Amino acid sequence: MDGIEVIVWIFFILATIVFNLVQQWKRRADRRAEALRERVEDKLDAAREAQETLRERAREAAAQIRHTAAERARTEARARSAPAPLTADGWGRAHDEPLPEELLEAAPLPLPPATPQHVPAPTPLAQTIERDRERERRTPPPVRVRHHRPFRTPQEVRKGIIAMTVLGPCRAMDPYDMGSPEGTR
Repeated sequence: MDGIEVIVWIFFILATIVFNLVQQWKRRADRRAEALRERVEDKLDAAREAQETLRERAREAAAQIRHTAAERARTEARARSAPAPLTADGWGRAHDEPLPEELLEAAPLPLPPATPQHVPAPTPLAQTIERDRERERRTPPPVRVRHHRPFRTPQEVRKGIIAMTVLGPCRAMDPYDMGSPEGTR
């Protein structure tokens, strides 16, 4: 055996051992993942069951509340529908009992409807229209321009500086002459 053959055999044996170790680690990881998956599924099932029980309890409580509310409404309707018996010292009278004759005679007569009152407008409409026309005819006063201040705001100053930077000092010092052939560049 040569030295190279020995190295190849050692490499082959080591590769086989490493391959077997990797396979065992893989199987262990798969088993752990499966166990973890089963635990998670069990917890999810338990949570679903608990949620379903809570829903059932909520439905039962809502049905109970509806039942008691309906029962309360029925008893109140019965109490309202049954007229209270009038006694000699009782107050008022029943809803269907007519008014006594002396009350009908003493009741005041209804007032006749009021006559409509027309209030004149404070200014006639024609005068306001004329005033509007006069206002339209007036020209606004001329706008005064300050010649000593060419820029109104700092923003305009910035724009001017940028324009001068882009155009360059050559245009400010020696502008194009439109009459000469050099001016049509």
